[in-house]
Amino acid sequence: MKKILILAILFSSSFILSQEIRFIEVTGTANIEYPADQINWTVTLNKIENSLDGSAEKVNSVLNDLIISLKQIGIDDNDIQISPIQQGRYYENEIDRQYRKFVGLYSNINVSFILKDLNKYPQLVRKLSESNEYDKTRSSWDDSQYEEHHKSTLIQASDNAKNKASYLAENLGMQIGSVLEIQEGSQAAGYPNPFNTSTSLGYDTPIASGKIPYTRSVKIKFELKEK
Repeated sequence: MKKILILAILFSSSFILSQEIRFIEVTGTANIEYPADQINWTVTLNKIENSLDGSAEKVNSVLNDLIISLKQIGIDDNDIQISPIQQGRYYENEIDRQYRKFVGLYSNINVSFILKDLNKYPQLVRKLSESNEYDKTRSSWDDSQYEEHHKSTLIQASDNAKNKASYLAENLGMQIGSVLEIQEGSQAAGYPNPFNTSTSLGYDTPIASGKIPYTRSVKIKFELKEK
């Protein structure tokens, strides 16, 4: 009798597990823009001389002047990063580009910093534009509240996925049940460059304003149930 009972239980469990779970899988996407509240900058300093010591001395002199200017503008020491000095031989291509001409020995330093007070943007742009000592200047909008905005956009994407699953199930005369699976999508976003033609000295008041787009997607699998 016990053997028959055990076999009956095993058969019943096997039957339940073999039943196929009906589900609906949807993707929810959210696109939200948040105001940028700071700007990341990278300034390249490069000097070429007849010796490595000479180029290093020149580039470090320019570096010291830049750091002084940044502190005068109000940029904190913790928001300034200075790369190790890079040195080597510098060549230029001849007109026919078949030969390279040795010009000298270079020393190169990259300075990265964060401008958190956007009201000082015109002052900073003017300072950088007036100097001929900087080889390259790059900038991009940034968001100090990235984690919070990433989270809120992701939650909105999951809400959109749930709403989509609900009305699709409703249209089929069913309803959604428990969540079976969640998968976060990956979205890459590029931040606009604020240092453009509008920041030249030809404009008295360069404008620093921008928004950072967040695009997040979530794929969710819901159980489908009869009403």
